[in-house]
Amino acid sequence: MSTFGKRLLIFALLIIAGMLMGMQIAGTGFSLATDVQEENAPLVQTQVQQQGQQQITEASSTEQPVSMPEPNPQVITPRDVLITEPVKASAVDVLAEKTAGLLQQVSQSGIRWVVSLFNGVTE
Repeated sequence: MSTFGKRLLIFALLIIAGMLMGMQIAGTGFSLATDVQEENAPLVQTQVQQQGQQQITEASSTEQPVSMPEPNPQVITPRDVLITEPVKASAVDVLAEKTAGLLQQVSQSGIRWVVSLFNGVTE
């Protein structure tokens, strides 16, 4: 095999491996935006707590009684734990389904064509 043929084969294998890795990453729902939001969540919580404390001190300075609403405890039932949210199909899944449908139609057409060839020979 020539040098060009070896390079072409290696290039094709790397392209296929990259596509497969990309589909795997897209299927997991990997996103940098959610990672950034999770990192900033404690910062947002502390800011909300500080604003709440400022409102309480402002209300206490005006000598009005402040009633803090009691948090409602959330009761989690086993049904709530087991229910999964519907997942939106990713673009890769939609593309894979369309490709699979097309390949299935092509293979069925090919089988019919081959059968029709042999059907004419047997008659």
